[in-house]
Order: sequence, then C-alpha cells, then structure tokens
Amino acid sequence: MKTITITTRCCVRNVAVALVFLLSFYANGQQLQTSVTESWDRGWKKYTQSIYSYNVAGQLLNSTQQQWDPSNGDWQNEFKTVYTNNGMGNPTTILVQIWEPGANRWNNSQRVKLTYNGNTDKILTKSCELFVAGVWQNLSRETNSYDLSGYLVNNFYEIWDPANRVWKPSTLTHYSNNPNGDPSKELVRTWNPMSNQWDYTEFRSYVYNTSNKLESMLLYTFQNEKWTRFSQDTYTYDNNNYLTEMISRNWENAANSWENDVKYAYLNNADGTLKQTTNQFWNGKDWSNDLRFAFVYTPVSILENGHSNIIAIAPNPASDAITINNRESHGEIAYEITDQTGRNFLTGLLKDDESKIDIHSLATGIYFIRFGHQKQQTVRMVKR
Repeated sequence: MKTITITTRCCVRNVAVALVFLLSFYANGQQLQTSVTESWDRGWKKYTQSIYSYNVAGQLLNSTQQQWDPSNGDWQNEFKTVYTNNGMGNPTTILVQIWEPGANRWNNSQRVKLTYNGNTDKILTKSCELFVAGVWQNLSRETNSYDLSGYLVNNFYEIWDPANRVWKPSTLTHYSNNPNGDPSKELVRTWNPMSNQWDYTEFRSYVYNTSNKLESMLLYTFQNEKWTRFSQDTYTYDNNNYLTEMISRNWENAANSWENDVKYAYLNNADGTLKQTTNQFWNGKDWSNDLRFAFVYTPVSILENGHSNIIAIAPNPASDAITINNRESHGEIAYEITDQTGRNFLTGLLKDDESKIDIHSLATGIYFIRFGHQKQQTVRMVKR
C-alpha cells in the first residue's frame, strides 16, 4: 500500500502535525492505531496521544489528538482531523476541528483542499483556509508542476491578502531530481514587492546512499549577496535500511564548524514500521531529552486473491455473481461490500457453508468485502 507525504506551509500547528503523521499510516501491512507523546521533566511524563480510524478499504478517516490532564488523571480532547479521500485513496480534504470543552463539541478551525495530477498521487494544488466567524477564509495556496517523468520541478506558494482580496506571490521553489525522481537540489526564492522580483532565499542539496536512502541534507541561506551554510541533517540506517538516527546541526561562523542542535533516535519494529522516536536537544555539553513518541499498529488483512483458511471467493474477478465458501461454518457471518472510498453498496448475512452474492448491479471497478465483526477480514474483489 502506498503512503502519501503531504507537506504544507499552512502556518498553524494543528494542520502541520496532522499532515506529518500521514507518513506512517500505512506501512508493510500495518495501520497506525495510536501514537503517544511523552515530554521529559526529570522523567517521561504523558503529554498527548492520537487515535486513528479507517474505513474498510484501509483509508484514513480521522485522527483525534488528546492532551493528558494530570490533575484529573485522564485524556482531554484537543483537536480532531477528518480526511475525505478520492477513489484512488488520496485525501482531497483535510479538516481540523478544535474541541470546545464547555460546549462539549468540535468546532471547525482549519481546512486543506488538495487536487491531483490526473489519476496519480502527485499533488497539483493545495489550499489552506481558516474558519473565522462561521466563514471559511483563504490563507494560502500552492501549485505544483511536474516534468514528463512525473517528477516535481516547481512549487509556487501564495498568500491571501484579505484587505485587497487578492493572492500575492510568496515563494517559488525549483527542484532538480536524480534518476530515481528524488530531489537532489532545491532552490527557494522569495518575492520582493519592493523590487518586483524574486530574491534568492534558501538552497538545499540532498545526498543519497547506494540504497537510495537520504543520507544528508545541507541548507544554505542567501545573505549579503552570497550563499552561507546554515544547517545540516545527517541520517543513519541499520542493516535493513531502516532509519535509526537523524542529527541536525547548525553552522557556527565564529567557530567555523558545525554545532549540534537536535537529534532524533528511531526504534523500528521487525517489519520496518516505526516503534518509537526520541527527540533530544543539544545543551552545549551533551544531549538532553525533550519528547518521546510511541506508535502502535494493527495488521491490515486485505487478501488480494480472495482466499484464506477462513473465506474463499470465486470467481475473482467476477461479472455477475460470486460464490463465497465459508470454511469455518459456525453460524451466520455478516458481510458488507464497499468501494475504495468506503461507500457501502451491499450488506447481508452468510448463513450457509457456501453462499452466492449477486453483484451484477455493481459498476466495473475494485471493491472490498469485509466479513464478520471480530475477525474483520477484508477481501479485495474486482468487478468486471
């Protein structure tokens, strides 16, 4: 299953947090169920937790972040993120709502809308809005362009001017890519309304190892008409090519050397999914704990060929009807058939060892059949 990386400059913390976690929702047959954050204060203390829910097709529907209340000894709602996906499983709307304890309700706060380049997962446009006085108001928007290979080459970022009710250019980012489509260089220019031209702002260069894993990132800033080193990130991997550490350093002109800034240590599960992240900052002498994140996953049981030791489906692909063989005949089994967006088309009960379901009314496409309330087994079916 693919994952989508969505970065945005909607300059509101909740949206940024919600979008970053899309990286880990689907990996190696696992779905992220919960993530718990602890902060360091002479020991690890509970800080926040996020809970994720999905539709039968495995698409993320919403995530709820809660903050730990030590006075009451329980979790309190903070904000919720609701995802609307297209038929390809890509999010088209990401809605952030803030919890209002007194009224016991969720209130709209921010919204990101996304469009894609044809039937791909490549983002074409992103727009960010704020909910103010009951009305959605523009905040920012981005437009991406791609080359003939489908690699990202330009990102145009604009901010909304509410006084004049016009979009104003903010930054223009150009990407150079390696043969694998990964960015090797990134040049950022900022619009200067006084001179009516683009000014150089930042330049990033990326280096990859022989396994095409990011090894280092070097950031330069444009100061006094020349490029100056600013920061450097280095990445370390284990023998399985799983990320184990990232260290960020800042350039110190006075010392003419790199100085430690922050470090991220990663622990991975055997299947490569992220188990724990520990964030530390450099205090001038050694590394001090800051935040720690723990991730819990649930296995995704989507059977591609329609067969397991419990359920068998034939034929698959099918045109008019499918026959379902229940190899564990212990009474009735509930089922439901949905499309890739999670929309429900058929539901019923399987009462016999072998049952037939009429699917001739379904449109051509990919569907998912979920069986039972406990096993939550899902089978992928193709309708011709």
